[in-house]
Amino acid sequence: MTANQEFTISDWVVQHPWYAGLFGLVIMPVVLPFATVILPAVVGACVLYFWSFRSSQGDSESSGLKNVSDREDDAAARNSTKPALQNGEVSTTGESKESSVQANSQVPSVEKLASGAASAPAAALSGSAALLARMREERAKPKAKSKNIVVLYASQTGTAQEIATNIAAEAVASGLSAKACGFNEFGFENLTPEKAPVVVIVASSTGDGDPPDNSAKFFVSLKRKSNPPDLLKGVRFACLGLGDSNYTRFCAVPKTFCKRFDELGAERFYQCIEVDEVDGIEETVEKWCEGLKAALASACRDEAAPAKAEDAPSAPQTPQPASELVGVPALSACSIALDWMEDPGKAEQVLAAETAHPTECELQYRDPAGIYSPEMPFWAKVSKCENLCKPGCGREVLHMEVSLTGSGMSCHPGDAIGVLPRNSPELVDSLLERLGADGTAVFSVSNLDGTPAGGKLAHLRWPCSLRSALMSGCDLTGVPKKSLLRILAEYCSDGGERHRLLHLSSRGGKEEYKSDIAAGQPSLLDLLRRFPSCRPPVAHLLEALPPLAPRMYSLSSSQLMHPAAAHVAFSVVEYATASYGEHRGVATTWLKSLYAAGDGGGGAAAPPPLAVFLRPNESFRPPRDLGAPLVMIGPGTGVAPFRGFLQERAARAARRGRPSAPRGSSSGAAAGTRTSSTGMSSSPTARAAPSRTSRRPSAASRPTRCTCSTACARGGRSSAPTSSGTTASSWSAATAPAWPRTSTSASPASSRSTAAWTRGPPARGSRG
Repeated sequence: MTANQEFTISDWVVQHPWYAGLFGLVIMPVVLPFATVILPAVVGACVLYFWSFRSSQGDSESSGLKNVSDREDDAAARNSTKPALQNGEVSTTGESKESSVQANSQVPSVEKLASGAASAPAAALSGSAALLARMREERAKPKAKSKNIVVLYASQTGTAQEIATNIAAEAVASGLSAKACGFNEFGFENLTPEKAPVVVIVASSTGDGDPPDNSAKFFVSLKRKSNPPDLLKGVRFACLGLGDSNYTRFCAVPKTFCKRFDELGAERFYQCIEVDEVDGIEETVEKWCEGLKAALASACRDEAAPAKAEDAPSAPQTPQPASELVGVPALSACSIALDWMEDPGKAEQVLAAETAHPTECELQYRDPAGIYSPEMPFWAKVSKCENLCKPGCGREVLHMEVSLTGSGMSCHPGDAIGVLPRNSPELVDSLLERLGADGTAVFSVSNLDGTPAGGKLAHLRWPCSLRSALMSGCDLTGVPKKSLLRILAEYCSDGGERHRLLHLSSRGGKEEYKSDIAAGQPSLLDLLRRFPSCRPPVAHLLEALPPLAPRMYSLSSSQLMHPAAAHVAFSVVEYATASYGEHRGVATTWLKSLYAAGDGGGGAAAPPPLAVFLRPNESFRPPRDLGAPLVMIGPGTGVAPFRGFLQERAARAARRGRPSAPRGSSSGAAAGTRTSSTGMSSSPTARAAPSRTSRRPSAASRPTRCTCSTACARGGRSSAPTSSGTTASSWSAATAPAWPRTSTSASPASSRSTAAWTRGPPARGSRG
């Protein structure tokens, strides 16, 4: 090679092939990874850093992503087509799902962010770069506050409350802000566009078109003529009315709610309907609630909503395998916290007050007008309690006499007397043991965020001990509602038990619910024993259980014959079901255990006083005309009220010729008078129409709370009377009727004419 020739690497390789091969074996393993992996990674990291820095300075146009509103619309469209698992349904794997937390969360999910990144243009970066960019924009975007949805219920037996609770739970599961509460608990003063811009009403009637107890105060305030015509302007509402067309004033309370809301300026955002129990309510309610979902979403966005349920878009129906769950309701999340009292001194004071209940102040309470309520009852002495049936006949019918001396009560045949029962101590102790809870622990109630709970769980009269709450505040033996089964399923650790409870609470398990739960009538303890892996928290359980309702018994006496006493008669309820064995009535078994020892108790210790109140019924009265023939029919619930009718008629006949001032308005002979088993009636074709001026006290005038001492002022008791049959095995049509001690029923005396007749309480109650 000459000096002018250029030396190249290829010449060197040709001249030294072995050295070149050795160099390749040593150098290339180091060079190749750097060229193929390390260098691109470094370049990508630099690009990501400078791109992220520009995005944080607001230069997001170069990213190529969609704007915020487009992303939200796309996400909403995708969510509406997803399976029902996002709308309250759950998988059957048995894994715990924090559905309520997810529903309320404001942090976008990874799935949502990833799906949005996939829709970006091809020029935009993908993977972690796009994900980080979307998260930055979501956090920087101002959140639009959803309108509050308030679901108000007027419920006497729990049906309307169950429907309202499910509506609120479904709304929360859909990402809306909603809560369910009774009318009185919410308060008429809070019915404003700011606090209740969207209102859903679920209402029933009781008696002959009267408002249920948990809505009476609100109802009176709503009907005031002094309310300005624009009071509810800006409020949007829908109403679901529950009723029975057998009653004259069908759905009177829901109709009044709708009328007054319209008159006060509120706007309907969805159809208001009335459901007749005669035709069955389940299918109609389900269809209405299904259309309500889309209407609520539109109302919260101030958009036009479908006017009717059939106009609302329905989710696409896909065939479901037999093992899949269909129509599982959304979980009603717990909204309260129990604040356990840690101060031993204060806890002892509460326990001492419970032991001393009723206090001397409560025993001495007298209302000047003789009007008492479940919250402030009259504590009466039971002067007699005896069994009317022969020993060994297989049933017990107890005749009980309650002294009204000093109460000021004015009662008439046809009225009903309310009794505040208590659960069995054995049942409560067994339930506490199953829950692993201390019955002597004292608690008060607050919201989850620590704010005061207001009127929540007022029927527990907190602060109270857990044993007292279960003993006198919660219904532990009523037929479990589907919402309770759904809650119990959430706390099952066993997948099979969880699946079974979810199925029973679902739309697809409707027939199994009827045969297993409705027919078997298990108590809460029965369910917890059947599903041993279920461990529900006490707070959620207390919120889900319905209040222990007063029991109503028709009077079987007349004050003309017994001026200072009220008589009632009732069968001691004992029966058995194939699935859950022996059952006993809460009130009748409790009354028997306290007072059936004989006259005045008959034992060494005097029987305790009984908390009672009166429920007048102007529509169910004997005729004023003593010459009018009378036929009395008591289908299903016995003839106890007609004993009082006969006593009234006999006493008035004995006083004939002497002036007698009427003690209150009463009706003439009613043609076809129908009554519920509480003795509250309506008269479809009354010959002499009864007065509509009811003696039932208004919500504003009814006593609700005693404030004279710490022991009495712990709180009020919720009132939700239910129908309870008042039966008697026999009766007499003599001038001074009395209960003969026999188990064979007798027929009433014949009448020469059926021109005037009275029909007694039907076999079952009807409304929610």
